[in-house]
Amino acid sequence: MFRTRLKITLTLLLLIVGLAASFLIGPVHRAAASSGPDFTISANPTSQTIERGGTAVYDIHIGALNGFTGTVTLTDTDPFAKTVPFFTDLSGNEIFPPVTINGSGDLLFKVFSNGHQTPIGTATLTVTGTSGSLQHSVQVSLTVVPVPDFTLFSSPFTQTVKPGGTAVYQLQVKTTTGFPDPVSLSVTGLPANTTAAFSPGTVNVPGSSEMDIHTNAQTPTGSFSITLVGTSTSVTHTLALTLEVIPPNSDFSISVSPTSQTISRSEGVNAVYTVHVSAKNGFIGTVVFTTTGAPSGVIAFFNPDSVTTSGDVDFLYDAPQSPLGTFTLTIIATSGPLRHTLTVTVTVVA
Repeated sequence: MFRTRLKITLTLLLLIVGLAASFLIGPVHRAAASSGPDFTISANPTSQTIERGGTAVYDIHIGALNGFTGTVTLTDTDPFAKTVPFFTDLSGNEIFPPVTINGSGDLLFKVFSNGHQTPIGTATLTVTGTSGSLQHSVQVSLTVVPVPDFTLFSSPFTQTVKPGGTAVYQLQVKTTTGFPDPVSLSVTGLPANTTAAFSPGTVNVPGSSEMDIHTNAQTPTGSFSITLVGTSTSVTHTLALTLEVIPPNSDFSISVSPTSQTISRSEGVNAVYTVHVSAKNGFIGTVVFTTTGAPSGVIAFFNPDSVTTSGDVDFLYDAPQSPLGTFTLTIIATSGPLRHTLTVTVTVVA
């Protein structure tokens, strides 16, 4: 009995020793297996931010481990739409496929943005190195942002003035992308005996300015295309405007037909009036129309909203959305210093 117990005890001890040895020796074998030649891959920097049209540059480094002397072939995965990835050497010379490094060394991984076609945002790009059965990857981040820019705007785009008068344009310098530099304003194409003044002449974006165009008695009459110019250290933009200098004694008149209407709201149609502009004494200006008197929430509008020299426009009242009753509407016609009004009535019934 004692011998049997001793034999069992010895057997258990041998099993325990064997298992312990396998755990101790196993890592040694694995370490030995992993100590063969290998390579590493890294990137510097790991993230880049560029403007549309720019190029991101990453230094890809291949390091040798344990006497590695193999050839590493580099490939890339670029999920960013409308960008072009490529490799160059450290001197900037483009390398044609296959892109390889012997043993260890550096290459530049570049990503070019196709201008405004490239979407705004961030994506992760992967560069993979392969040498036989060995393969390692490194990821880099690319962020594309808009190019800072600005736009010019004027209210109005066309101004009418008599010789000796002043045409006033309210200007705005806008941006949707942010713009760090001030913009200087100027104008070209002015007729003779005309000067322009800006207040202010330089605008921080976004911002506004007023352009006053001063004429005198010798300023020629006519319609002149002038150009507003906005200039910064990096960008210049222009905006086409019109200056109309009308003869001193010129004017225009307006008439409307019909002068009153009765509209059934249930018919679902607008009340329509025809407004006619007639030029007097060589008038060449642009007449702009506005209106007052419509009930709150009811639309009354002109189509088109302006006419040059003479012609007709339609004045429409949205009867289907109107309350019942009789309403007096004022039509206002303006061209520079000239202003004329007339009234019409509309009666809306069920």
